[in-house]
Amino acid sequence: MRRNWIWLPAIAGLAVTPGCRGDDDDTDVPADVSTEDAEGGADADADADADADADADVEPDVPADVPADTPADVPTDTPADVPTDTPADVPADTPDVPPACTTIAALRALPDGPVDETLCEALVTYVYPNGFFLQAGATGPAIGFYEGTSWTPDVAVGDALTVRVTELGSFHGTKQVAAHDAVAIASHGNPVDGLIQDLSAGVLPSEDLESELVRVNDATVTAVAGRDVTISYVTATGVALRVQDSAALCAGAVLDLLAPVTEWDGTHRIQSYRAEDMTGIDTSGCGGGGRAPVPGDLVLNEFLADPPPATDVNCDGTANTSQDEFVELVNVSADTLSLAGVTVADATAVRHTFAADVSLAPGAAVLVFGGGTPSCTSWGAVQAFAASGGQLGLNNNGDTITVALGTTTLQTYAFGTEGGNDQSLTLNPDLDDTDATPAGVAGFEPHTTADTADHSPFSPGTRIDGTAF
Repeated sequence: MRRNWIWLPAIAGLAVTPGCRGDDDDTDVPADVSTEDAEGGADADADADADADADADVEPDVPADVPADTPADVPTDTPADVPTDTPADVPADTPDVPPACTTIAALRALPDGPVDETLCEALVTYVYPNGFFLQAGATGPAIGFYEGTSWTPDVAVGDALTVRVTELGSFHGTKQVAAHDAVAIASHGNPVDGLIQDLSAGVLPSEDLESELVRVNDATVTAVAGRDVTISYVTATGVALRVQDSAALCAGAVLDLLAPVTEWDGTHRIQSYRAEDMTGIDTSGCGGGGRAPVPGDLVLNEFLADPPPATDVNCDGTANTSQDEFVELVNVSADTLSLAGVTVADATAVRHTFAADVSLAPGAAVLVFGGGTPSCTSWGAVQAFAASGGQLGLNNNGDTITVALGTTTLQTYAFGTEGGNDQSLTLNPDLDDTDATPAGVAGFEPHTTADTADHSPFSPGTRIDGTAF
């Protein structure tokens, strides 16, 4: 049967598409959209649906399978395979560029305070318990390094050092390094004799010589005031010398010196930090006179390590078991002896050093007590001193007494528990040393046994029976 199609004009607001009457697949299309647009719209909707499905589970604006703002497999903000903050293609352990070297002269010219300067291979010329000195050349300049009282020396004379200095300071006018990094020792054992300035012709210490190592031969001591000594040599007079211990010096003594120059509030002086800086000491021109003793000149005749309880042995009005200890020495030579610098020690330390003006006539005795104010009238002209170190420290159950001048032992004796019986030990008879060696001594007995008259416990300054030497 033939069907006739009827076209109807479009009614306003309604778009009509052809179709079979009675069909149920009529499709509504929004007004003003053509058939082609409708078909395109359908395709677009289909594509949009497909895109929507494809975009599911993907972060907005981020390419699929790529983390936001981060290159694949590369740590955040870090170029692949390159350490953080390190330029690409440059190894992280690139050696540091060595610091530029400065000179001691340039360092000395800087103000006190923090600095960042490196000294390269300057020579150590002098080491003492609290520091050391570095010098650049034969005519200086030099500078001191103060390390403090707890420093353990880690450098030696002749070491060539490279060191980064971090702080400068001044001590009463002497420029010094107050802080630095660890020292690097480039070499050991370099000769320093060529760096020593010889002042013996009469050259005075000065700013130009500060911290430099100087030598003076045949200097004469003109005054001693504690650690401050005045010396003269050739045309140089009134030269200040600072020492650690002046006991071996006296007005009129002659000596040689090797020590650095320092400044003290405007005065430049030679500063000796060690006893070995002074050599060839001759005290024969001192007021006390006499020659220096040698082994065999002095005899340890009597000593008391254990004073009897409640007994005032040194006659100062107070019984004290430490202060009443004593050592008795007798000059058995035919010459007057200068005791300048002679020391008395126990097994622990030097306990007494005789002053420079002490001399001892032939046959005379001298006493050293542990302390107090020795003042017994029974001694007559015998000299008696309190230990300069504050004690003798003799142990009752055993100790060693050593009398020495510098490194030379003049007399030594070791005792045991026999020293702890509330009495002295004495040679018996007096001065009868039975040891065959000059520095050795033997023949001691307990004093109560040796004194057959009244069994007294001691006799300092006299013979066993109380008579004078």
